Amino acid sequence: MITVIKTAYDHQYRVENDLSECDHKNWFQTRIYFGGYFGAHGPHVFAAGPNLLEALETLMQFAPNQQCEDQYELGVWADAKAAIAKAKGGDQ
Repeated sequence: MITVIKTAYDHQYRVENDLSECDHKNWFQTRIYFGGYFGAHGPHVFAAGPNLLEALETLMQFAPNQQCEDQYELGVWADAKAAIAKAKGGDQ
């Protein structure tokens, strides 16, 4: 579970996961811990990132085929695909 912890300063938070959930042998691959000033998006958006990625990947199963003629809908699916790539370190 990823937790958001408010610090003593306005708009500053820590985002971290529970150490008991980490693979202690490879903790550097599973540990989440960062903090600082969060602007308009807020830390909760960052904390929800893994859940949002998983949801988008699930939704991609329902993407229309190339024969879809609704340009808006195709654009939304393209944005979702780009967001997944960005979340996985691809094209930004």
